[in-house]
Amino acid sequence: MERLRNSPLRLKLVLSDSTLLGEVQDERIQQLGRRLVAFNARHLLDDKYQNVVQEYLADKWSAGEADVRWATIASVHAKLSELEKEGFDESLLEEMRTFYRNRIKAQGCSVDF
Repeated sequence: MERLRNSPLRLKLVLSDSTLLGEVQDERIQQLGRRLVAFNARHLLDDKYQNVVQEYLADKWSAGEADVRWATIASVHAKLSELEKEGFDESLLEEMRTFYRNRIKAQGCSVDF
């Protein structure tokens, strides 16, 4: 652990088994490290793991279940429609639509709202 704390950031974020993160014995810490990299420094991942992350996020956005604890395409669409019906500021609503459209498309999903 001491080597992990004192090593340069780029080395801390590398995910292969032969790196510092691979030396950590606790699988939960390894998983946390991989997630931190995936969501905050994806450019440091190899192509294979970038694709895994991309598919994972696309699956999350596309989830069809109504009771999930994260935003889905359907839940964002429903909330934006609800806000529009309630007379929410149209310019802010359009900013939110643009934000979510870009975010969702970046994950490889199509969206039309």
